[in-house]
Amino acid sequence: MTKEKTRPSLPIFNSRGTFINTKRKKKPSSMAQCTLTFGHYNSPMIIADTITSSAFDSTWQMPSDVLSVAFFVTKPPSDHPTRAKQLLEPASTATQAEREFLMLLSQSMAKNKSFGILDFRSTAGGILGILSPHGYPSFALTLQWVDFGATTMRPLTSQMEPFPHPLAPDRLPMEMMDAIQHPGGHDRVRAIAKEMYRIATVYGYWDLWRVLEGICQRFQLDPQQLISG
Repeated sequence: MTKEKTRPSLPIFNSRGTFINTKRKKKPSSMAQCTLTFGHYNSPMIIADTITSSAFDSTWQMPSDVLSVAFFVTKPPSDHPTRAKQLLEPASTATQAEREFLMLLSQSMAKNKSFGILDFRSTAGGILGILSPHGYPSFALTLQWVDFGATTMRPLTSQMEPFPHPLAPDRLPMEMMDAIQHPGGHDRVRAIAKEMYRIATVYGYWDLWRVLEGICQRFQLDPQQLISG
């Protein structure tokens, strides 16, 4: 009999090892929902788990139910005091395209060792969110809330070094699926396919081409015809 794979629990310490005394919130019968946004992409999420630090008020509440990723970094400010960690998973209402977006986002962050930054300094007393891939399930994400401090409101990009958009070129599969399902999107489909092929041949990013082949198989398209001519 195959043993069922279990989800790993949220880590209960930060990089300094100071997030040890914690309180885990009991899961409500109906999990709280939020929306994760990045550019024109968005996905409905549920908060599957929450751990709060006993050094702060244990009645932690997210600063907003709309979580907008401002930019990405490779060196997140995770050494600041942690207020809470939360496990985000797609809501049952998430579409297949939204789930695939989350999977691409998670895989891209893992591959590039990058982290999403959510800036709530002005509305939540200096709070920042640090988004990272959770590992299993592949579309789950960990959100660490840190007390960054509200002493300065300088642009965060002047205090951290932004990392290039982690879904570039990994954003292209999502654009491809949108174009395929859009009436009159054939020219756009061909243009995206050619760009994906160019990236694969110039930069050796053949994983991206294999994703395109999978999309074409799903929609009964010939990738070679798309890039010819």
